[in-house]
Amino acid sequence: RLEEERRKEEERLRREEEERKRQEEAEQRRKEEEEAKAAAKLEEELRLKAASDVEAAAELAALEAAKAAKEAERMSATGPPVSAQAVAAEEEEHAKKVEEIKEHAKEVVKEKAEREEKEAILQLQQADVMVHVAEEKGDDLHAAVAAQGGIAGVVAMSANHAASAEVQANFVGLMRDLCVSDEIAEEITAAGGVERIIDAAHAHYDVPDVMMEVADAIRNLTASDNIAAKVGEARGIEVLIDAATRHVTNEE
Repeated sequence: RLEEERRKEEERLRREEEERKRQEEAEQRRKEEEEAKAAAKLEEELRLKAASDVEAAAELAALEAAKAAKEAERMSATGPPVSAQAVAAEEEEHAKKVEEIKEHAKEVVKEKAEREEKEAILQLQQADVMVHVAEEKGDDLHAAVAAQGGIAGVVAMSANHAASAEVQANFVGLMRDLCVSDEIAEEITAAGGVERIIDAAHAHYDVPDVMMEVADAIRNLTASDNIAAKVGEARGIEVLIDAATRHVTNEE
């Protein structure tokens, strides 16, 4: 009888151990499935962003390299031994792929920036033409920049393309023409337009087209005593003096 009880106890312990292992394996599979789903979701999100985001492209490349490394590790654990040379070659290939993805993303971002810059220049030029047409007809000048989100939208457009001398020249020229209206001149000032004009001058002090537009815009804006004070606070007069010194040989 004691032997029977011992066997029953051993059987019970064996079943408990098997059940524990099954539960552990099931839990491990569940975790792996969740990790795989999360990784797949992250990969999809990165793929969507990678077309225009250098960092996302780099993350995607790193993720793909990590996946490949994990798969290689799994295969080496279950398959024949992998030589150190083969591992090194695979790592080199992954690194090359990462760099290729990064370079491609940079090119995409560059092309996108160039396209947006051209669009901004075109919009500013079209708005300036509309200003002249509206002025000749005696219409409200606000309509000329309505499509760009008004004065604030144009100022923001300038800020978004601060590094482009051509955008800044067109922006400042538009501000120059708009501020013939005292009301709009005040709006330009309230929207930070004076500071943007001065910033454009600082960034592109060596570009005659920008500096000529800046000089004309400041001349028009300072017709108002309040705005003249604002220009002075932003050190706009110093910018003009510096520009005159730098471009002393420019007859225009």
